This record gives sequence, structure tokens and C-alpha cells, in this order.
Amino acid sequence: MELVDVRKELNLVLSEGMSSIQLEEELSGDTSLLRDIGLDSVQLIELVVAVEKRFNIAVFDDDLCPDLFDNYDRLCEYVLNKIKAR
Repeated sequence: MELVDVRKELNLVLSEGMSSIQLEEELSGDTSLLRDIGLDSVQLIELVVAVEKRFNIAVFDDDLCPDLFDNYDRLCEYVLNKIKAR
């Protein structure tokens, strides 16, 4: 799996897997899920669970920090690194 694949899948997770989020277009790399999309703490937990299920990875509590969700590319790279580490 490549970064472009992760971006597409993650966009699907956000647009289809989370009913409380309405995305009108694919996210750009510098989109902040916190500031631009406005995810709250409950939605972040929902996103983490959805990402873990979709990509079959484990997101550890120590990895959860605002920086991870402040940049869409950063989250995609994190997911890709987790996939490669399996």
C-alpha cells in the first residue's frame, strides 16, 4: 500500500464511515482535522476506531496527540507506517 492509497481509504473512512462528518471533497494534505473539519474529542475517538478497523492497525494511546490530527498528510503517513510495521 502506498501513501496515495492510504489517503483515498482514509478519505472514505471520514466521508462514509462517520455519519457525523460531511465532506464535500477529498481533503488536501495540509487540512487540519481539528481546525478545518472541526472534529471534537468524541469524533476523534470514532475516527481512531474506524482507522484501526479499516487498516487493521493498532493506534496506541501514547500516539494520540493533537499534532497527529492537525495535518491530514501526517495522519496518512502515520497510518502507512503502521501498516508497513505489521
